[in-house]
Order: sequence, then C-alpha cells, then structure tokens
Amino acid sequence: MTASNSTPAPLVSVIVPVYNAGPYLRQTLDCICGQTLRDIEIILVDDGSTDDSVHIQQEYASRDSRITLLQQNKRYAGIARQRGMETAKGKYLAFLDSDDFFEPDMLLDMTNMAEANNSDIVVCGSDMYFEDDGIFRPCPHNLRLEYLGNNNSENFCPKTLFPEKIYHFVNPAPWAKLYKKSFVVHHQLRWAAHQHTNDILFVCSALALAEIVSVVNKVFVHYRVRSNSISHNKNKSLTGHYTAFRELKANLIRLNVSKKILHSFNERLLTGVVWNLSTLAPERSRELIKLIISEYEPEFQLLKEPISNYEEKAAYVRYKSLINPLTTVVLHEEYLSVEQAENILVLLLSITNADFDIVCLSHSEHSHVSQIFQTYADKNVHCTHLINKSKKSCLNYGDYCRGKYIIPFSNENLMPYQITSILQIMGQLCYLPSGVYCFELLWVLCGNAVKMEKQALLNLCMPGLRRRYYLLKIKTIFSFGKRRRKYRAKALAINHIIKEYHCNLKSLRKQVMQDII
Repeated sequence: MTASNSTPAPLVSVIVPVYNAGPYLRQTLDCICGQTLRDIEIILVDDGSTDDSVHIQQEYASRDSRITLLQQNKRYAGIARQRGMETAKGKYLAFLDSDDFFEPDMLLDMTNMAEANNSDIVVCGSDMYFEDDGIFRPCPHNLRLEYLGNNNSENFCPKTLFPEKIYHFVNPAPWAKLYKKSFVVHHQLRWAAHQHTNDILFVCSALALAEIVSVVNKVFVHYRVRSNSISHNKNKSLTGHYTAFRELKANLIRLNVSKKILHSFNERLLTGVVWNLSTLAPERSRELIKLIISEYEPEFQLLKEPISNYEEKAAYVRYKSLINPLTTVVLHEEYLSVEQAENILVLLLSITNADFDIVCLSHSEHSHVSQIFQTYADKNVHCTHLINKSKKSCLNYGDYCRGKYIIPFSNENLMPYQITSILQIMGQLCYLPSGVYCFELLWVLCGNAVKMEKQALLNLCMPGLRRRYYLLKIKTIFSFGKRRRKYRAKALAINHIIKEYHCNLKSLRKQVMQDII
C-alpha cells in the first residue's frame, strides 16, 4: 500500500477525545495530519474544554477537510470515543489521545500489516515522554514480545497462544492499536462511560475475541506523562477502577472465555490496583485499602491464587502487604529516640518486595518521635501512625496489627539490620486467634545461627500469661531437648499452653516455613 489522496470512504478513522489539551494539541494534530498515509479521516470529539482547545480544533479543521468536529459536555473520554466510532466511516479505527504524539509512518505501516494479514487488531510499540524533564524512556511492558516464545510470527491468536498472559502481552490502553471496524461492529464492542479506566472494557474484550493480532515492532507512539493528567490525579475516584473491572469481568463471563483468560484478568486487576494506589495520596490510598479489604478482595479474591500463579510477583507482594500483610513491624515511641525512629523507618521503607507493614504507636502527637512517625505515615501507605496508645497498650499489638506475624521493635531487642534479615525469612512472633501471643523465635527458624540475649527476649512479652513464665519460656527454648530437670515441670506447663492453642514448636515451625516457601 502506498500513500494516497483522501477518498469518500477513508481507510482509517482516527478518533481523538479532547479535553483542555491546549498546550499539547497542536503537536498532536500536526503528527496526525502529517501522517504519510493520507487516506484518513480525523474525528475530534471535544468534551467541554474550557481552554483554547476548541479554537485550535476549529483552526485545524478550517485548513484540513479531513477533520470532523464533534462536541459534548463533560461525558468523559469513553463516551467521546464511542461517539467518534459511531461517526467513523473508515475500514480501520485508531483511538489516539490529545496530548500524545506519533511517528509519521505509524498509520501507513500498521494498515499495511492489517491489509496483508486480515488482522482484527494491529499493535505497535510505544515509549513514555516525561514532560517535566523532557526525557524519553522505554516502556517495555506496553509490548512484551517475549510472550510469543518460539513463535516468531508477527501474526497470532493470543487467546490460543498465551491466554493466561493475554492482558500482559500488551498494555490495555486505546492508543498504539489499530482495529478493524467490521470486527468491532460484529462483536458490538463499546467504550465504558466512566471518568477513569474507561478503556479496559473495549480493549480487553477485543483482545479476548480477536482471531488474528499482528505486531509492528516499532515505537510509533510517544505517551506523554504529565503531573496534572487525569490518570495521575491524586484525588481521583476510589471506586472507578473497580467499577470498570467489574464491568469487564461480567462481559468476559458473558463471552464464556477460558479460565486462563480470567486468570489474566485477575493479574491485570492486581497490577492495576497497585498502580492505582501509587497514584493516590497516602490518605486516599488508605481509604481505598479499607474498601479493598471490606468489599473488593472478598468479591474478586485475588489472593486466593498462590503467588506462583502470578507473572507479576512484585505486584502480588505489594498488594498482599497492603491488604493482608504476612508480618507487622511495631514501633513504639517509648523505646526509641528521634534518631533511632527515623533510621529504622528509612531502613524499613527502603526494603522492596517484602510482605510487611509498619504500625507506629505514640502517647502524644506533640512528642518529637511522634512527629517523625506522622511524617513517614503521611508519605507512605505502608506506615500507620496511631496516637494516644499507652506503654501498656503497646503490649497488645494484635489490636492494631493486620500481619499474621508480628515483630515488636525496641532499642533493647533488635537492631534495624536484624529486622531486615527477619523480614526476609518471616516474623518472630505469632499472634493466635485466642488473643494470646506465642513466641516464634529466631531459634525455631534458624537453630543456633542467630543468638539473642535473654533480656532482649524479655521485651517480647506474652499478654495473657503471667510474667513468671517469661524467663522460663526463654530458657526452655534455649535448652530445648536437654530436658533440664530444673525447668521440666514448668516447661510442661508452658507446653500445655502451647498445645492448647494448637501451636507447639514443631507445628509452628512447619507452619512458618510453609509461609516462607
């Protein structure tokens, strides 16, 4: 195919929703109007812009007869694309954003591929342009050719070749794709009406239905990343993301897709949630986490599948650590200086891919340590600061901790580097449903590789048991197997308590090691 003059029935309809894109719109329109494929129509759908976007669209429409202008009032990008699609006359549809820019051969190369292979969808590469520093960065997750395996063909059926990775092979965004219009019409594909995440219903449904997907392995789209874009709005809707995925899942079930595609849906949702949380302010993230725990996780059950089933393991760990952490680290101002508090928080929050959260307890909001706690809690959703908690209440960690295992930290027991090591193998304390804490000591996990002072262990107290058992318990652990007569009778009493709560040392070690594995 070669570049040609426009015709009454254009080869490609380019649909662009526009909302307050004035600073970028000229560059976008120059890239589209300057495509080497001339046989296109350009449909601009303004969504009630209040800047000079309308004037710019009118200016370009007066110079290029291929441009059609449509208007609507704050119905969002999904409806704008739907209106443009219903107006489109082209054989193929391209949905581009009003702040991105494109290589001149994009539409020509993609339509050549589509025509040669009768493709339902053609995808291409893209990168990210960071507006604040003017830097281009690669975006390999937008097109992951490694999923093709030994199949070197540029044309394939993703629902057959890799259904469990169908939504990770390519980014489910509207740009960087070309769709055959007859395919879209036949399957009655529609755009969602939501303000946020309004593209996944159309894109993911299309990927699940496509018989032939073709790849042009070139970077044609430059995705602009700007601090004030809708997709990075720190105060955006908390429920919009889940509403969109709920709608998509219902449609996939209606289409009777395979279980492997539904697993890929789960993984896309999980990575989407992690990304969504990262774009929200910490307080908004905590609100969303509460919604996830109370409503969304019970509905979608993303943690029901083991981590081994997920391709994006880092996202799984981050999601789990926010929703249902394996370990909670407890800090209390009673035991920490300002310098110690800041050092341990910096260290803990620098650990990546660790399944834990942090609970900071303070007597008063006015102390220096409390202010340090609050500063870090304001910046990181993994850190929670609770005020007006007495020294005595510090012992009852279970009231505040979501982790299955708990590491209480003080300047007398564990140094920060020790906590880092512990987090890699698990926790040190097991919280029992009965409300009684039972030691899960490093000794149990590591034998004699890790030694701890008796006084240090005394700080890890067990509410619900009388204090005279503390030292006894420690000595029993350290002399385990030696059956010292001096401690045997009292050791039996402790062991009885342990067995009563189904948590003897042997089963506890087995349970913890299973969690670690």
